[in-house]
Order: sequence, then structure tokens, then C-alpha cells
Amino acid sequence: MTIVLDHTIVPARDKEESARFFARILGLEYKGPVSHFAPVRINETLTIDFDNWDSFERHHYAFKVDEAEFDGIFDRIRAEGIVYGSGPAPRRTWRSIIAIAAAASISATRMVTCSRC
Repeated sequence: MTIVLDHTIVPARDKEESARFFARILGLEYKGPVSHFAPVRINETLTIDFDNWDSFERHHYAFKVDEAEFDGIFDRIRAEGIVYGSGPAPRRTWRSIIAIAAAASISATRMVTCSRC
């Protein structure tokens, strides 16, 4: 059996606002709450389940995307006025967007680092 990540729970101050923001930036669809989660389906095997929490730890999520997806995501980041900048030198050749604090809508500051910027 191949092991795949099915879902992960991401803490948020406002799970639905966070899910909507995350989906909007990545060009995905948020279809509303399921049970007590605000899920965003990333692909056929992975769902990000946002949930309201009172305390937070830092998390790091990195998604591999192709050139067209990257350009669309980056255009949406700029259109939203999100602060972005270059992170540490990437160790891989593929492009990535790293959203700080789970797409950053769960924190007071929205900041995205971009390995292509």
C-alpha cells in the first residue's frame, strides 16, 4: 500500500475566514464547513482542515506547483496586497510558495515567502 497524507488540521482564529483566504490564494474552492472543520481540498488525496483554536504553534506547509499554478498564486498574493519576500535559498529546483502560519490568515500578519521572488 502506498502511504499518502489524507488530511491535516490547521489551527485558526477564524476557521472559515482562513479556509476562504487559503482557497482564494491557491486558486482552490472552499465549499463550506463539514462537521466542525472548514476543509479545503488540495487534490484527490489531501484536505487541509481548518479548525478554531485558542493557542498556536508555528507550522510550515510547502506545496509543489507547476509554473502556471505558481504564476496564478503569485498574482493573487500581489492582488491581495500580501507582504512577500525571498526566503532562504531553495534546496530544490521546483518553485514553492511557503505560507507562514498556515496561509497567514490565522495570524495578525499576512506574510508569504517566495523562493522565486
